[in-house]
Amino acid sequence: MMAGAKGRSGRRRKPTALKESQGTARADRDPPPVEMPTGFRGEKPPGLHPTAAAEWDRLVPICKRAGILTDADWPAWSLGFWSYSVALHCMDYLGARSLDEWSTESESGYRQIGPELAILKTHWSQALQFCREFGLTASARSGLNIDNGDNDDDDPTESFLN
Repeated sequence: MMAGAKGRSGRRRKPTALKESQGTARADRDPPPVEMPTGFRGEKPPGLHPTAAAEWDRLVPICKRAGILTDADWPAWSLGFWSYSVALHCMDYLGARSLDEWSTESESGYRQIGPELAILKTHWSQALQFCREFGLTASARSGLNIDNGDNDDDDPTESFLN
């Protein structure tokens, strides 16, 4: 896709459920939502790093409750966790080695980063992009309307601002 293609430039669209949870959904601007299957029955991919598998188990119920995870999201969700898992495996591998082993020497004598470090960098970047897609970063959640249980109905200024 080339930059500046008509209708494809700018920010990516947010999922309707994310807009609704942030309080930014507008019926006059947003197209009607497409009916997606509800629930998420995606199986955890085999071979995930134990930390990634634990995060899968922790985040699936949270994202299902928020309405941003459906059966249609399973491929993107599992690929994101696979990237996270590969990055964690690379960290384990590099953590067991000295800093000198993180780079290699070329035939001409120059030091260059080892392939494990390059793989780690790529997969961390992909995992961060995955987190942004599903609203799992602080900046992606910055506009979320979260009910913290405080009752500000008595303050007219608070009511106006909300």
